[in-house]
Amino acid sequence: MGNGNISQGLIHLNQTKTCYLTGDTISGTVNLNLIQAKRQVEKIYIELIGEIGYTGTKYTWERAALPTATTAYHHPKFYKDTIILTILNVEREISYWPFQFQLPDYLPPTLNKLPNYPHVKYYLRVRIYRKGSIVINKVIKYVTKIYPRVNLLKNLEWLKPIHNTYIDNNVILYVTLNKSGYVPGEVIYMTLQIENPLKALIQRIDFSIIKNHVIGRYICKDTILLTDGCKCKDTIFKITLPKILNLKDEQIQEVFDVIIPSLLLPPSYVSHEEILKNVYIDISYKLELAIKIQGIFNDFYVDIPITLGTESNPNFNQQQIFNPMVIPDYSMFNDDDLPPEYDSTVQNLERLSVQD
Repeated sequence: MGNGNISQGLIHLNQTKTCYLTGDTISGTVNLNLIQAKRQVEKIYIELIGEIGYTGTKYTWERAALPTATTAYHHPKFYKDTIILTILNVEREISYWPFQFQLPDYLPPTLNKLPNYPHVKYYLRVRIYRKGSIVINKVIKYVTKIYPRVNLLKNLEWLKPIHNTYIDNNVILYVTLNKSGYVPGEVIYMTLQIENPLKALIQRIDFSIIKNHVIGRYICKDTILLTDGCKCKDTIFKITLPKILNLKDEQIQEVFDVIIPSLLLPPSYVSHEEILKNVYIDISYKLELAIKIQGIFNDFYVDIPITLGTESNPNFNQQQIFNPMVIPDYSMFNDDDLPPEYDSTVQNLERLSVQD
């Protein structure tokens, strides 16, 4: 390491978690074997740093030539907490210092694995200064994941049923969801009602869970105008809904329940300029319904925003008891119509790779 003044350096965490949540404590010790540098070391401190990474395009001009475009990589830091290490302990020529960081509530979630772009990452860094404020060595350790706590119970709007209507190509689609806020592993209960007066052939309906994220810098607080940054879209989960396959019925009604994959997914998040200076981070989720209809340019797509949290009702399997999904009484159905069969089987499951 470095110039040889330190033969060994290690950051040891007291508890290694798959994911830390805001409000948690990251604690441990810094272990250093200072061989020749004991008399030179003036200050040692450890930092917890949050950093975003995104790409942009850089143009260079030469005489009488067209501009050349190259990819520029940006790594601005949005968070830093520093602890000066003063409590020195020595054991078998190894010096070690305890440290402890309390994670603030506003931190954005870790996003994407290195070296993928864009990303949000956190790491611990030890800096060692000698007299004259010259860095003689440093130790870096990456923190696995940090997610903000998003408790769905703190916003009751996320727990209310939602009803939306969409019209396209003479087909009317009514969508009812049991709520708009979920956590990984939870069940989405959904009712689809279709009016198809022209009896168009509805070949299938594809259901997807989509994650969108925008990372970069912005200069206008109100309009969030990005000066540079990255916009990405990831498909978390995709299936073809059963039962609505090659149908020409004028009236269709089906009920579905789809389980959100039990993956470690970053929760929904939007940064605030007064907290994260000049850095913009937006992570959002939506349900996408792709209605495939026979013919050219007849397909249409429906986007339904949802909120993904980290915490929900601890007994969310029984949430339907106190938060029932009410199917609205649309005019397309007569009072004599029988209720649809409830079938919880989801076929044609297709899970796509996800970068965390």
